Amino acid sequence: MAQNKRSVFFIGFHGADGISVGGPREAEQRVDLESLPLDQPAPARVDELTVRARTSADLRRVTVLDHLLPAAPVVHVVIEEMPDWRQPPLPSPGDETIWFHLRSAATSREGERGWCVRTAFDLDADAGTVVAAIVRMLEGHRLNGGALLAAPAGPGALQKQSSFATPDLLEPFVKRTELVAMDLFRQAGRHQGAPLDERSVNPIGFDPGANGPIAVLAWTECGPALTADGHELLRLHSGSALTDADMSRLRWLRGIRLAPPPSPPDDGAALARLVVSCAAAGIPLTASPSHRWSALLGETLAQLIAGVKDEELCDPLTREEHSIRQRRHALRHYGMRRFWLETLRERGHMQAAPLQPSVSVLLCTKRPELVDFALRQIARQRGVDVEVVLALHGVPQPEEVARRALENSGLRIVPVTVPSHYLLGEALNSAASRASGSYIAKMDDDDWYGPDHLGDALLAQLYSGADLVGCPAEFVYLESLDMTVRRRRGRTEAPCALTPDGLLPGGTLVISRTALEGVGGFRAVARFEDTELSNAVRAAGGRAYRMHGLNYLYRRRAPRMHTYTATNEHFLKENSRRWPGRFFNHLMEADSTEPYG
Repeated sequence: MAQNKRSVFFIGFHGADGISVGGPREAEQRVDLESLPLDQPAPARVDELTVRARTSADLRRVTVLDHLLPAAPVVHVVIEEMPDWRQPPLPSPGDETIWFHLRSAATSREGERGWCVRTAFDLDADAGTVVAAIVRMLEGHRLNGGALLAAPAGPGALQKQSSFATPDLLEPFVKRTELVAMDLFRQAGRHQGAPLDERSVNPIGFDPGANGPIAVLAWTECGPALTADGHELLRLHSGSALTDADMSRLRWLRGIRLAPPPSPPDDGAALARLVVSCAAAGIPLTASPSHRWSALLGETLAQLIAGVKDEELCDPLTREEHSIRQRRHALRHYGMRRFWLETLRERGHMQAAPLQPSVSVLLCTKRPELVDFALRQIARQRGVDVEVVLALHGVPQPEEVARRALENSGLRIVPVTVPSHYLLGEALNSAASRASGSYIAKMDDDDWYGPDHLGDALLAQLYSGADLVGCPAEFVYLESLDMTVRRRRGRTEAPCALTPDGLLPGGTLVISRTALEGVGGFRAVARFEDTELSNAVRAAGGRAYRMHGLNYLYRRRAPRMHTYTATNEHFLKENSRRWPGRFFNHLMEADSTEPYG
């Protein structure tokens, strides 16, 4: 009887030593995907294939290497380590024909932090299709199809000597990833500033209360090493990069101090990518000012890292502000989305494509005296193309209010008159029907917003894969007491399913237009439209995500002036810090003496 042909293709490991393959038999073949030339023909079919990735970040990279995998009727996909905020890797099939020949599929734990997906088909299956179905589930954006392309250079770079046999390898049936990636592959793999994969290296899981030591990242002959209190926490092989699983093990650290870089570095691009990955993950970095860091990282990021001293990280607010500044810059300037857009524009493929996403802000108000104040908050937003849909809800003389707004704000404003008998949800739907942006944001007329509120929300949508994003009302100004309190509202930078209440304040919501349409818009309710929208998104299989709360100051007036009724005592008893008057953290970039409506 012929012996079954079994193969294990692995990625994210360094050589095959120590890679278990599972099952009672030895595999006939073990292949390191990262060692294969990119133009190598697909191998012959096997009877059983195991794709083993060290982390989910490594599995994402398989989506642009799947042409190197053999077909097989039995395909196992193993992820050795996943952070606790990741959902189990259940396949999310597309409409590929092979799924109609599925015999069985099962997902089970693999060790303490890993997972194994086992699939069997009636005929040979394209293993890349199985991998893509798992990655699709991990990516999110289920309601709008806005998945990121996987990058050959993020989180780690493929071998630089790889080359293509021909300049155009597009085949008649092209996968979405291949459509853009194939022709740009080589450039990304050799690029000195190879892009970060935002879905793999990001601040999800950031712990604002971490009080561990400050570790030191130093450069040794064997590669970068991270140590704290005399113990080695992590050692990276040359050319490797940090992943989501690695970052989850470092969240307890207060920060990382960078030792002076070697001069000259053996691999400047790899060294820069490692530091940028830490910054993008939100791990607070410190370093002494150095022209060598400026040359490796760019002047802006180097200055941000050197802008805070180790002892300043003892203050939780200063630490979080520092983290947000670093990760914001790293993700915006070194992320995959920016890389692909700029590369495509340079090649003439997307001359008309805007680099800034378009956002329609729904400003629904019954208080004309607050319109000017609210428009000033929206006008401050940067990094986005903003349109305001001004919904005047039962406002007397709406034409005059709209005229003044158009004359004074300098914004693109679409005025909408809403009858007073409409419920809040109906008023919001009237406004949304007039919006032209790719994203819909809801902002309140009496709260304060930092200039990066919308930009950070869209960035969070990008790296979290969520359909709906918002932030907690951590900072609250109690107007009657002239006092600002900071509340600890559980986890931030986390899926709402992992937060204590799972709620997002209505004045902070950002959702894609297609996702909003996919759930039928806002519910026709007078109150709790935010909760209803979040419930609708999650019931439809989408995801809601809570980002950091440092771009938002919630103003609390008399309870009768809010749809959410609560007394001052409610906010006072659960605060972790308080300040007299209006307090703005540094990211708000606001003046506490500024007049307001």
